[in-house]
Amino acid sequence: MATSPQSPPRQTGESYHDLLREGMDAARQGRHASAVDEFNRYLKSCMSCQDQAGAGRAYRNLGVCYLELHQPKRALEFLEKGLSLARELGDKKAECKCVQSMGVAYRALGQEGNAARLIEQGQLMARQLGLRKAEGVATENLAVLKSDVGQFKAAVELHERAISIAQATGDDLGLAIAQDNLDHTADQWQKYKRAKGAAAQGL
Repeated sequence: MATSPQSPPRQTGESYHDLLREGMDAARQGRHASAVDEFNRYLKSCMSCQDQAGAGRAYRNLGVCYLELHQPKRALEFLEKGLSLARELGDKKAECKCVQSMGVAYRALGQEGNAARLIEQGQLMARQLGLRKAEGVATENLAVLKSDVGQFKAAVELHERAISIAQATGDDLGLAIAQDNLDHTADQWQKYKRAKGAAAQGL
């Protein structure tokens, strides 16, 4: 579960921000290829007027869209640029979002070690910054990763923690995703225990 595309604060007199909002609308509607086009146009405008914060926002949004388009390598290219800019600007919130999304990208590439390291880093950063919803997203992503590698007990505990955070923050979508994933992980865990028990009896 990657973080959602990031929208800018409302500004007047800067029509190029309309490109970002058009990209945001397309992303929300699931038209991620169209969103990429708009975000690329916005990025070019930001570069031309030396708007580093805007460029960083464009990089993050492009990364998220490429994750949705199942192109994790391409996503990482943009997320790494976004991370570099966030650190240069001292934007801890943007840094946290980039790190979390990079963890999701590495999971998609099957690099569980890198994925776990980045998701845990993003989870800690979100907690330190008081970004409860982002902490919940990272916790759920970590739960899914633990389930991937067969650590079902740890996964269940993390799903339950993500559910608690989603309830506390009023994140209905995050709550629905975490509950569904918890049910799936619990079912996998039961199947694993039954298979392990059957194998032991066969010895």
